[in-house]
Amino acid sequence: MWSLERKRRKVGRPNLWQWLTQKFKLEIYKEDELRDVVTRSVTRLDGFVLFLVLVAVVSVLAVMVYRNSPSQRRQADRDYLLHQQMVSDVLRIDSINEIVSMRDNYIRGIQDILLGRINADSVRSIDSVSVVDPNLQIEPSDIEKEFVSRYEEQEKYNVTSQPPVASEVQTRNLFRPTRGTISGPFDAQNRHYGVDIAANPNESVISVMDGTVITSNYTAEYGFQICIHHPGDMVSVYRYCNSLLKKEGDKVKGGDVIALVGNTQAGQASSHLHFELWYEGQPVDPAKYIVF
Repeated sequence: MWSLERKRRKVGRPNLWQWLTQKFKLEIYKEDELRDVVTRSVTRLDGFVLFLVLVAVVSVLAVMVYRNSPSQRRQADRDYLLHQQMVSDVLRIDSINEIVSMRDNYIRGIQDILLGRINADSVRSIDSVSVVDPNLQIEPSDIEKEFVSRYEEQEKYNVTSQPPVASEVQTRNLFRPTRGTISGPFDAQNRHYGVDIAANPNESVISVMDGTVITSNYTAEYGFQICIHHPGDMVSVYRYCNSLLKKEGDKVKGGDVIALVGNTQAGQASSHLHFELWYEGQPVDPAKYIVF
């Protein structure tokens, strides 16, 4: 008797799928007109699916808001500055290693003099860039001499060789002036002596190097503009800014925020920064020396 009653109770109990698909009647009743506005048959499964969709939408919106938050943008700027600092540290370490190597060679030369291994006149001063022992120099072979002669003859009329200006600028550690992509390239033939950088409105504009502000004003042609003089007769120019954060005579460091990106040029549909780089009075293409 007890077993039969248990079987009946088990047959009458719905399984999970039946429980999820069990239908309910959802009615929205308009009390003023005494009528049903919406009548719909729903199940628990419909409510569960709707809950999952809402969770997914809220999660996507939260991620988008987090990525575009000012804290994340500041973190990206800090990562870029940290990368620039790492590059600068690597260059310093390389220079230190070279100095240590020069001193080691000089000390070895002194030791050879004291031990009478070489003549004192053959040891060069530590101030000299050359650290090669002249007693160990090997004369170039005839094949090497012929190759050098042929190469010099070919390069004599090579107009594509890099000018000294470009070589000098490449040795500088330059920051990018703002975050964005180049929308207008350098074109000296059409008197476009810089690059246009498409950026977000009010994006930070930073100084590419240490220097002194020589111009910080507003003009009808270029809007708010700021010019900085850097060591080594280099000048950087930032135009079409929204506002300026430095004035004439201020000392700035590489990476300091000096202005905000704006849109003051007539006919431009998006915000941008016009950036120029001058070396010894000559304009150079910033894209060749800065990674944008």
